[in-house]
Order: sequence, then structure tokens, then C-alpha cells
Amino acid sequence: MAPDARRVSAGNLALLAAALFAFAWAVARAHVQAVTGDEGMTFEFPAHNNHILNSLLMRLFTSVFGISHLTVRAPALLGAAIYIAASLCLSVLASAKWHVRLPVFVCLVYNPFVFDYMVAARGYGMAAAFLLCAIAAPAWYLLSPGVSDPGKLP
Repeated sequence: MAPDARRVSAGNLALLAAALFAFAWAVARAHVQAVTGDEGMTFEFPAHNNHILNSLLMRLFTSVFGISHLTVRAPALLGAAIYIAASLCLSVLASAKWHVRLPVFVCLVYNPFVFDYMVAARGYGMAAAFLLCAIAAPAWYLLSPGVSDPGKLP
């Protein structure tokens, strides 16, 4: 294996490790962090601070697995997984060089203001994940090889 190929593989491995650690950190925070009053109220009845899909998924997870920190926050953790995957996609699209990809990924995911939404059971994390997917999907289409004219749809 050529040294350049090993370096790229090591960079991709570092990016994947950062993604897995981010999700593990979200799960650990969701398990340890106390449920706040507005999260509890969101569980009891849908409120103005909540995403309707979050309310439905909270009911589903708690009815199947019982009430706990993780089941109440399972939709937020699902949003975190989607957000991390979309961030991974955008960072790979940003550059072919791993030393550019990793900082882009870290800036997107490890921002404490954004990461707090990935743990709290309010619905903001899922909304942020869907927003990032709405950015990543057209970016992936436009920047993927084989699209000769970005303004021309198939």
C-alpha cells in the first residue's frame, strides 16, 4: 500500500472515529443528564417548543421500552445520528484532503450550542438534522462525479 493511501485511510479512520465518539458522547449525556421541566412537559403533552415527530416518537419509544432517560430522549438521539451522518457527508464533500475534512466535521458536530440540541428531548435536534440533510442532499447531487451540468436536472 502506498504511503498516500495509508494517510488517506488514516484520515478517514479519524473522521469515522470522531463521528462514533460524537454519537457515544450524545448517548452518555442523554443517560446522565437529568430530564428538565420542559422535557417532561413535552412528554406529557405536545407543547409549542416541540416537533410533532418528536412527540410521536417519544410516545412510541416509551410505550415499547418503558420510561427512562434514554427512551424519552431516543428521538433526539435519532436526530443526532442523522445530523452526524449529514455532517460526515458534508465534510467529505468539502474537500478530498482529510486534514480539511476533519476540522469541518468537528466544527459542525462538536459545536456546544448545536450539540446540546442533540441530547434534549425537545425536537430541535431532529429539526436541525433534517435541515442539514436538506443542505447535504443537493450538495451531494451537485458535487458528485458524473453530473456534468449542475443546472440541468435528469
